[in-house]
Amino acid sequence: MHRQLSTFSIRATCAGLSALFVVSLTACNPAEEAAKQIPASNIIVSVTAAAAEAACPEDPIKVRFEPVNVAEVPVGSLLESKEFIEDLAMEGKPKQAADGSWVCEQTKRTRPVSPGTWNLTVGFDSGNMDCQREIKPATPHTVSVVEGVGCT
Repeated sequence: MHRQLSTFSIRATCAGLSALFVVSLTACNPAEEAAKQIPASNIIVSVTAAAAEAACPEDPIKVRFEPVNVAEVPVGSLLESKEFIEDLAMEGKPKQAADGSWVCEQTKRTRPVSPGTWNLTVGFDSGNMDCQREIKPATPHTVSVVEGVGCT
């Protein structure tokens, strides 16, 4: 009987310590805590580039995301608050636009970004196009950039 109580006591202690360890790890995860503090916002960027009738541009189009005035992010946060570049590969076949020109389109969702003002620079073959957007927390943001036309 004493041995059964001893075994039960050891198992209960181990189970209790295991539960306490898991709870303490969860509470001490700074990235998880930081992610809870600021709701995440992504930027969905759609790029339309000029193309030949036969093929889309071979090289990916680079989109630079540059913070102009963004909120500070807590240590360990998953939110991006520094400049970063995304490549948009123009895959598939060109489509004919309403004006008769040939274009290729690509859309990409960024990693979560810090709220504030961001400048986007899209590097087309014909030159760079800049757009500036105000990003609000937990709000979907879509930016469309059309080569030779601009941002919407």
